[in-house]
Amino acid sequence: MLDILLKWCKDHGIWIDPRLYIRHNETGTAVYTMNQDIPHSASLVHIPKSCVLSAKSCAVSSQSVFLYGHEAQYTLSLALYFELLKGESSRWFGYLQSLPHNIVDLPIFWTHTTLAHSGDGQEGTMWLRGTEVLRHLQRTPENSIEAVADYYYNVAEPTLKQLLLNEIGMSNTYASIQGFYHAYSLVSSRAFFVDAYHGLAMVPVADAFNHAQENHIHLQSEFSVCPHCGSLHECTHDRDGDSAQLPDDRLTSAERPVFHGEELDDVYEMVSNMPIPAHTQIFNTYGEGLSNAQLLSQYGFTLDANENDHLSWNPTDVFQLISSRNDDQVDSGRTPLVLIWKELLLGAMGNGFVERISDSQLVYFPSEPSTQLCLDSDGKISYPLWVLLTLPSINRVNSNTTFLLEALSELLDYQLTLENVVEIDENDVTQAAHQAHPLASVAAALAHRIITLCGDRKAKLGKVGAGDADLGGILDVLPNNMPRTKQAISIVMSERSILDSCESGWTDVFNLTFITCDGGVR
Repeated sequence: MLDILLKWCKDHGIWIDPRLYIRHNETGTAVYTMNQDIPHSASLVHIPKSCVLSAKSCAVSSQSVFLYGHEAQYTLSLALYFELLKGESSRWFGYLQSLPHNIVDLPIFWTHTTLAHSGDGQEGTMWLRGTEVLRHLQRTPENSIEAVADYYYNVAEPTLKQLLLNEIGMSNTYASIQGFYHAYSLVSSRAFFVDAYHGLAMVPVADAFNHAQENHIHLQSEFSVCPHCGSLHECTHDRDGDSAQLPDDRLTSAERPVFHGEELDDVYEMVSNMPIPAHTQIFNTYGEGLSNAQLLSQYGFTLDANENDHLSWNPTDVFQLISSRNDDQVDSGRTPLVLIWKELLLGAMGNGFVERISDSQLVYFPSEPSTQLCLDSDGKISYPLWVLLTLPSINRVNSNTTFLLEALSELLDYQLTLENVVEIDENDVTQAAHQAHPLASVAAALAHRIITLCGDRKAKLGKVGAGDADLGGILDVLPNNMPRTKQAISIVMSERSILDSCESGWTDVFNLTFITCDGGVR
């Protein structure tokens, strides 16, 4: 299959640096360096734009084409499936035959009746209960198997019937939902967003590089091309009535990229980010900041360790927790509390909170978005979540934003002091002094809410009835023919570890301060 792919690449003008080679490994295909080191910023693969398979470059271009959003994923899946149905008559056959022949193992397919994998998919799905994987899938219902099937029967199937009738020699070729699932899974796990003309596309050779957080290489392209013809430079569409909608930063002739004396206007490049040693697998990135939950949902695999892992909550989850604790001003004043919370998040940006929170071992400032309610992979709580869980205690007397920011600032200073006490293990000597602090009850209440949040999440995590089961022991005895269950349990183990870490840190804070809470936590 690789020989056919490489011949197709050569015939279609795809240039691969001779210091690289492609081979099969346990994950499919992979790209390696040979016996020479690769320097930083080396242009290692040139892929002519005419080689990419997109909704604009094949027979589907005569249909309604979407380049952005989930519609783009559906449209490209339709385009790819039609080319797969064409077999050797497709001009992409040499490339297509190198792709996985089975449906990529995405969680949305685990419980499908014909893809249930002898019970492994069903069992794995049960273990995903309460995990970030399931939350991610629930946040993107347009990518559910039901939505994919609905698109197939209502759009793809009738379109494919017409295309096949019009294609010479294919009147007896029939589409199937299984075939469309296969194409959809390939698009989900391999497609690139390349430019304003092709949008989402299958990019030969670029998709042979596997994913890593510390990637060696990236796909380089000029996004700002004419959306009508793909030109990187001035074209006839610039003079059309809708020229105002065209990208205004396309290159002049003096700025055109050159390689070995040839202009690179019409190619996508794979360019090294760093020096790459000889005899090394070369990794790309499928997206910076992807957690294992996102990787499993979108690409069908996870990393052994992923610093981007996190646990998320939505505001409704947190408000329900707070109200279950009978906190003041929650049930009757939820909307004002939300508004106050958002005002405080904006106000904190100018009060030095970011710098001071960097000193905390329990709280972190998320890079984006500003209202992210999360625990990170170390079990640190995001600043927005910290504020939200603090509000019921400090919002009792005065709802003025300036007053509340000052109260948050004082609480943060006190908390940093408590963290330092825990770190140097002076609990016994200083506990009485901290219990007498005027903010001790607020800190204890905050700590208790966070502990409760973690406990609530753990109780809803994993297969029903698993409780505090020894997940490592369960993994050890699982047979090798249950990879989906193993992946799901590994996700649960990782998320449980994050929750345990968070709970442990805040238990120390609670133990230093809880006695001043008048017999209970507020």
